[in-house]
Amino acid sequence: MSRLIVVSNRVSAPKDPAAGSAGGLAMALSAALRKYDGLWFGWSG
Repeated sequence: MSRLIVVSNRVSAPKDPAAGSAGGLAMALSAALRKYDGLWFGWSG
């Protein structure tokens, strides 16, 4: 099975990580990351 790996040079750090994200890139990729056992590596800057 394939695995999705995302590497980005910008990420946002939520004030409360347990609250999750309401939209944006994280929301757009969340289904694909779950489906393909994905990993997301990012740098906040």
